[in-house]
Amino acid sequence: MTLGHTRRLAAVWFADIVGYTKLSAHDEDLALRVVRELQRIARIQCDARGGRVVKLVGDGILTVFDSADGAIRAAVKVRDEFLSSLEARHADVSLRIGIHVGDITEAQDGDVYGDAVNAASRIESVAEPGQILMSEVAYHLLQQHSSIEAETVGEHELMGIGTMRLYYAKSVEDAPVENLQDLLQDQLAPLQLLGKEGMGGMGAIYLARDPGLRRTLAVKVLRTELVADKQARARFQREAQVIAGLSHPN
Repeated sequence: MTLGHTRRLAAVWFADIVGYTKLSAHDEDLALRVVRELQRIARIQCDARGGRVVKLVGDGILTVFDSADGAIRAAVKVRDEFLSSLEARHADVSLRIGIHVGDITEAQDGDVYGDAVNAASRIESVAEPGQILMSEVAYHLLQQHSSIEAETVGEHELMGIGTMRLYYAKSVEDAPVENLQDLLQDQLAPLQLLGKEGMGGMGAIYLARDPGLRRTLAVKVLRTELVADKQARARFQREAQVIAGLSHPN
């Protein structure tokens, strides 16, 4: 670590709107609305999956995540929501995303540099409209998650990087809510699980009923991809301790 900079391993993706240059040439107002819609969706999905939007570069977005699983899930959600938005359909534009896992350097101002950033940008540049391409490193890190399907698109020559085998993310299926709730109910007994209330940056919020105390509780469950992350678990524990010390009617 150098003064004001931190070097670490991270998952990075870069997204770019296909057709934006042509759109902005004849309808600047619509082009601006399209970019703002992509930015809005990206921020929501990144926040929900342990990532953050690092910078906006014209019609492009650079993001960074603690886990490859969080990165690919956010990327798929961003692509699907953006392509189905009224702005994107009216403008007849598409989206392509490149993902890589590697070393990054985080500056004190929050900016990110390094080989992983360059690789994600180069991977995005060879993706087809609507396609999410990932590096072989990212692909192998995702193999433990059976709900994520991907297939190779072969080797590509990436400018300034060399030859890299890339994979196309086909789909991401979240585990059925019923199965998750059955599992949680077993863990929370004798509490009675009432259902999912929402999603936070580190996990899902469920409502539960304590039959003994006759009151409703909020139960926060750490996201699966963060369970093995010691720093994430420590943050989760500190959050629980702070909340436990609160006393308020609400």
